[in-house]
Amino acid sequence: MNAASVIGTNRNTVRKSIVVNLSAAHAFGIFTEKQGVWWPLLTHHIGQVPAQTLIIQPHIGGRWFERGEDGSECDWGRVLLWDPPRRLVLSWEINAEWQHDPDFLTEVEVRFIAEGANRTRVELEHRNLERFGEKRAMMYSILESEDGWSGMLKLYNASLTETGGVNMSTVTSEISASSIRFEEASRTENYLNLTRDKLLEAVSDLDFEQWHFKPDPDRWSIAEIVEHLAIIEGRVHLIVGRMAEAPEVEPGRNESEIDEIVFAQVPLRETKIIAPPQVEPTNQWAPEESVRRFVANRSRTIQLLKEAPHLRGRVLPHQVFGPWDGYQWISAAAGHSARHTEQILEVKERMPARNS
Repeated sequence: MNAASVIGTNRNTVRKSIVVNLSAAHAFGIFTEKQGVWWPLLTHHIGQVPAQTLIIQPHIGGRWFERGEDGSECDWGRVLLWDPPRRLVLSWEINAEWQHDPDFLTEVEVRFIAEGANRTRVELEHRNLERFGEKRAMMYSILESEDGWSGMLKLYNASLTETGGVNMSTVTSEISASSIRFEEASRTENYLNLTRDKLLEAVSDLDFEQWHFKPDPDRWSIAEIVEHLAIIEGRVHLIVGRMAEAPEVEPGRNESEIDEIVFAQVPLRETKIIAPPQVEPTNQWAPEESVRRFVANRSRTIQLLKEAPHLRGRVLPHQVFGPWDGYQWISAAAGHSARHTEQILEVKERMPARNS
């Protein structure tokens, strides 16, 4: 097993495990020393500026913090236990508003259990979630999800080479059946940029009431639509990160035909798709923060289009359209934002006129 699995069902504790083909010492070292490489800092950071790296100081009492592109630092927590290569315990001092709070503390414990010379079970436990109070259920859902520890362990595993190094952008230069053609990359990059700009234009002039206006009680507001877009874009990153372990395509699959279906069908509002609960908006961010996260995520999507391996040749299922390869998932992200930009324009049409 090399995918993150769930162990236990206590909703005050998130437990995940994964098996990696490394010695315990190598697994521990990459988890702690290279966290800034495999952690998706473009989307998962809490500082005011884009994060450049994530650092765990290797001793009890050491800081766990991100460093921004401008050199500023933002704490996440502290090292409570440093026991290489067996155990690591960190304080998680990030509250439900995703801000550092030194007076708030939950714990993250990671155990590295050797199952052979080059096989290690990594078990992660994030506990004391009851300390989030009335937001415990929301935080459990986030931390347990693909945007939380499930996805983080998969990205950690995807970054490993057989020799215990980090295998990120170095593999992307390989010319193979998993590559996309220049014209494919150009088409989708242009589509990603165009649909981002159309969305930003659609929400550029909204006041508070307009952000939160609902055309019907069971319909999303524009604030909720943009939050949903930011969440979905981040999930696409995790899906693309899992392509290395995805099933290979069946013989005779016509990728060009499926590409055209993605470009033609995903943006259409006529095709009704019910969002699963894990990507429904919960008003967890202010509208401006949702926009910021969407834009950051879209930049990361474009980066993945240019650099990610295994964009062709392996597929993962979509709930409506069937299995897609990595290129199709990325292209669908653009179509998905176009679809919801149309929804935003529909909501704006039904808004009452502004008071002059």
